[in-house]
Amino acid sequence: MAEVEKLPVLGVLTRTLVKSPVINFIIPARIRHTSPKNDLVFVRNDSIEIKEVISRNTEHKEGPSAYLKDIIDKADFDSGIRSARILGKAREFDEAEDYQDIPSKPMEIPPQILALTLESAKIVFLCAFYDWGNHLRWLSRYQILPHAQSYPKQLGEHIAVDPKSRAMAVAANEGSFVLYALRPMDELKEQVETMVGIQTSKFDPIVHERIFHVDGVILKMEFLHPSKTDINEVYLLVIVAKKQKTKLRCYVWDCRTTLRQASELRSGQPVPDDERLPLLLIPLRMSTAFILVSQEHITVYTGILIGPATSRKHDLRHYKAPEQSGSSRSLPIFTQWARVLRYDDHVSKQDNVYLSREDGVVLFLEISETSHKIIDNGVAAGQLNVNINTAFATLHLGSKYHDLLVVAGDLSTGGLFFFVPREKEELMSTIPNWTPMMDMAVTKVKQPEAFMLPINGPVKDQMRVFASTGRGPTHGEITEIRYGIEGAINTEIEHDGNAVTDIWAFHDRSSKGVRVVVSSPIDTTSLIIPSNEGELSDADPHIELECEARTIAAGLTMEGHIVLVTATAIVVTSSLDRRRRLVSEMKDESVTSASIVTSDTYGCVLLTTTKREAGNYLKCARIRTDSEEIVLQPLGDTMDLSTEPSCSSLQEIQGRIYAFVGLLTGSLLVFSRSNGVGPCLQVTFKHEFEGDFAVCDSIATINDENQSWLVCGLRNGSCQTLGLASEGRMLLTPFEFFVLGNTSVCVKADEEQRNRVILACDGIFCTLEYCYEQLRLATIRNILLTNEDKPGYKQGSIRAFAQASHRQSDGNAGFAAGQWFCMEGENFNRFELRGGSQSRMIPRRMYLDGTPTRLTFSEKLDRLIVLYTRIVIRRDPQHGQPGQRVLEPTFAFVDIDKGILRPDPNSRANRDLHVVLPNDQYQRANVLTVQERKPGEKYIGMTEWFPTDGDNVYHMLIVFTMIVYDDKRAETGRLLFFSLSKNGDGQVSMEFKKITELKAPAFAVVPYGQSSLIYSCGPEVFLHTLRLASKPREWLSPVVLTLQSRGVHFSVSGQFIHVTTAADSLSVLKVGEDNRTLTLEYSDELARDGIFHLDLPAQGLIITSSKDGTITGLQRPPPQRISNSMPTAFIAEFPSSITRLRRINRPSWQLGGSSKVSRSSPEAIIACTADGSLHQIDILEESSWRLLRFITNMARRHPLICPYREKFRAMVDARHPRHIEPTTSNKRFMQIDGDMLIRLLDRGGERLLRDIVNHEPYEGDAFMDFNTAAARSQRFWELAKQAGVDVPEFSAVVYWMRGLLVSVI
Repeated sequence: MAEVEKLPVLGVLTRTLVKSPVINFIIPARIRHTSPKNDLVFVRNDSIEIKEVISRNTEHKEGPSAYLKDIIDKADFDSGIRSARILGKAREFDEAEDYQDIPSKPMEIPPQILALTLESAKIVFLCAFYDWGNHLRWLSRYQILPHAQSYPKQLGEHIAVDPKSRAMAVAANEGSFVLYALRPMDELKEQVETMVGIQTSKFDPIVHERIFHVDGVILKMEFLHPSKTDINEVYLLVIVAKKQKTKLRCYVWDCRTTLRQASELRSGQPVPDDERLPLLLIPLRMSTAFILVSQEHITVYTGILIGPATSRKHDLRHYKAPEQSGSSRSLPIFTQWARVLRYDDHVSKQDNVYLSREDGVVLFLEISETSHKIIDNGVAAGQLNVNINTAFATLHLGSKYHDLLVVAGDLSTGGLFFFVPREKEELMSTIPNWTPMMDMAVTKVKQPEAFMLPINGPVKDQMRVFASTGRGPTHGEITEIRYGIEGAINTEIEHDGNAVTDIWAFHDRSSKGVRVVVSSPIDTTSLIIPSNEGELSDADPHIELECEARTIAAGLTMEGHIVLVTATAIVVTSSLDRRRRLVSEMKDESVTSASIVTSDTYGCVLLTTTKREAGNYLKCARIRTDSEEIVLQPLGDTMDLSTEPSCSSLQEIQGRIYAFVGLLTGSLLVFSRSNGVGPCLQVTFKHEFEGDFAVCDSIATINDENQSWLVCGLRNGSCQTLGLASEGRMLLTPFEFFVLGNTSVCVKADEEQRNRVILACDGIFCTLEYCYEQLRLATIRNILLTNEDKPGYKQGSIRAFAQASHRQSDGNAGFAAGQWFCMEGENFNRFELRGGSQSRMIPRRMYLDGTPTRLTFSEKLDRLIVLYTRIVIRRDPQHGQPGQRVLEPTFAFVDIDKGILRPDPNSRANRDLHVVLPNDQYQRANVLTVQERKPGEKYIGMTEWFPTDGDNVYHMLIVFTMIVYDDKRAETGRLLFFSLSKNGDGQVSMEFKKITELKAPAFAVVPYGQSSLIYSCGPEVFLHTLRLASKPREWLSPVVLTLQSRGVHFSVSGQFIHVTTAADSLSVLKVGEDNRTLTLEYSDELARDGIFHLDLPAQGLIITSSKDGTITGLQRPPPQRISNSMPTAFIAEFPSSITRLRRINRPSWQLGGSSKVSRSSPEAIIACTADGSLHQIDILEESSWRLLRFITNMARRHPLICPYREKFRAMVDARHPRHIEPTTSNKRFMQIDGDMLIRLLDRGGERLLRDIVNHEPYEGDAFMDFNTAAARSQRFWELAKQAGVDVPEFSAVVYWMRGLLVSVI
């Protein structure tokens, strides 16, 4: 008997690429700074973010502008967040327009603290503070909530905080709530001041607590505002429902006593039946009054302390009706409220509240203190084009600004809106939202059709990702998934940039704007850009910067003089005094390269390389503008160069100036300073670049406290970093090598952040950054240009870019930090980099007038085919009927580069969308409404089919549907066949060909072979073959195989058909040689509710996703096998169900370089969920998995890596074993949590890794094995050697881990 082949042990590494954009709460809070900054806390499903609203007045726009700046985030809760509130001093009205940035003292806590309740039954208190190194860090403390037997009775669903922060209440959905007495903020500040390091044990806001039991479901809970005479009383209102009755229950506590004295005032007061399920509970600032918001009216309650509360109703039915038909037949409801900051004398007389409705309608309410009546203005405050849920807040920006509303969209894009009285609201900036993400398509980046040099392989395989997102007639979108740093364009000017070779930008003191020097091969021009958004103005002709020669280098002196170096002259001129000017013309020579550096120590130093008949030369000079005359002072002698230079650069490194000269031979020469006067002209080091066309064209440096790097852009489209070391002379050590494109790489330093440079090559525009930690590899982040007015803005190739230099001390007024300029195609853009050094999702949005459900990229059509549903209202004009909602399936053929412009939403007769052309003209795009449909028919999906008959290839589109009947008849389905073609103008047409009626819905179709189709019909799988050779063509009788449940996704691999079923996971079918048999080959050993799968033939693996939020790796059984069950290689868990799995190639700089790490595969897997999160999946070999599992088992016990995990003696979760040694007994252990490992690397790297290996376990966390540091260390290095880490150093393991954890996007 043949021996059964042993399958390899495989693990899986998962990490979060993009967090879900869903925002549950937006809270104005000051939890990171003592000065009054305009901070907002965004509370997501399992993380929080602090963002600052940056606002400024502009001269060329009506009113101010505002956008969100990322500050810090926290995503290590390892649990979902249920609710959130703010403790501390309430924010007051401030007339200041621009808050001064007063630095906080080290270890000083802010005036407010954030309280969170987690699904892991914990309450967390946290704030951010600045440490002694001025780094922003989190300070937190958690407390375990009382355990409950069921989730509805688990505390944490509701949080309420007393207006004076004396008490806090946490309630469950039903049964009980706990009341906490809180410490005053002054006591908390004293606790923090006495802490050593970050000892959270001394940070404890809770004094004592008491549990209250209630009989019923807790609907709402809030603390009421006491009257001015009730100084010590705390009032808590709880709304409880039981047996279709709802009561108001009020509790009172004197804060001078213990919580034992807290009690309920009286038995609950019933509310009317139309208020049994209130949408909102709003406590008013006026003596314990409150509001209940219902569907059709608002009720103001007063006097609940002295007896049954009295009420006054205000009708809401006359407010604005929904403008859009929406996706529901129900009327929209009110979802959130926000209080407005006003003057103290105003607050004492009335309360002001905004109410938001889910369809975007916002109401402004004024409640009078004397009459407790709502002052009705008769109209809604505004209509936002946003779906609103609970993430809604207001912010005050100063007396010169109006109310700012911050709204996070629900299945739509949110935004920041300024509300001006009696005027239409104005959108300032958007808050991206790309949910729900139901389908995803991947396509390769287009390469130039004619290119002189062979295209680099890594560049050729670059990919783009698109997803179907949004819902409804005004929010449906096709979103391009882009991840990087946002470059927000604030000025866009048409300019022919095709001939531009380089640009330089300087803050201009004469015009108070920015002067941009633009160089082309034949001349140089100068532009003036206003300091604020406005029109382009001509340059001052008196400056005389224009010339008929190409500018090679430009710079500023310490006094603000502009220096230009052209091929024929050196020009130095003042922008304030036209008489101060120096022109030094070249005689019998021409400048080939130049560099200018200005430092406090050496002044303005100029390096030039020149070409004469006799050869090439290098010389250096100092430019002095501090005297009456401008002087060009030579430094040292002219030096002969053996080869023509390609570039030259002066760099100040660790207080000394060095000169770098690249040669056309592929060499790099280094010249260092000989004495205190200036650089000497002596070669101190020579480096040779390797590879074809490896000629250095540009140079920049990254300077850090401990290390410096030289970044060289090469002519062959690559970039090399060299480590700099000064040991008597400059030494260059090759560090990393990256492939970016096919043409020369331009490198420039970032004056704002010295640890990074900016790179541009072909379509790549990115940053390259090294961190202060020496063990980090270079981090490359895309720079993605955005235009707030053009959501579908497609970034072109960057031909030249520059940062506005601000050497002069008095010329920076009115300029934002980080101003950048670039030539992009035919546009000249001014933009600013937002978000610091943190990458984030920057979606490119292409609008649809409906809800997209499926999309696929057609290589043949070069179009994205989108299936979406439009809601059409069919009205009866004769009888004036309100109309009937009809779902209309529609196809859009989208050019992914030109994008789509949203049509007029008020014109329902408009059946077409438009594409945006480069010349801003519009032409019709392909949006085709399918007429072949039945009542109740829903289009489920589509697939392309290319039946082949000899040399004839037909292009078909197969659409599969489900038909739902009004009566009790069973659902049926159809297959619709269309032929596709594209004309010379790029327009795609569809022609209906055939219908196949099915007795059950078809949920999946896949082509097989040259002329066969595989499709599902209920639990049956059909193999249907079209005989093209016969005349006339005919369909053979189908081959049918019945499975346990219906197939929802198919894929083909040779003779095998992989079928994901709705209730029985994966089945693999085999097609016979003549396409006339269909047999079950093998299947999953367990039944799972399947969604999708991805075949990985190279690993002999199929990954399936299930509705329970897991993916399973199933291995193909060997030919000699015992059973037909597919062995399970691993099971990985995710917060949400995976809807799509796609293979994607890694970026070119990860594939074509020679970084110090090696990666197992040139591609990775990305997975998307309906909530918009993206995850990366990598398959691990056994040796790599064992080392990472060993590290993970130790890391999850460390408080810096997993601060909110309970002690292991209290844990009963079998997924978190107390053994360190990796085991394959549970397939869930085969998952490696990449997010946890990233925390380890980011929060300490080598130091923290050494600590988790060598430290002794905390009490109660003792390991079952390797319980001594020596035993753990020995086993650790054994596993490291098996994984390929040859050097027994923690730094080598850190390098290896960073290579595995590099993001694929």
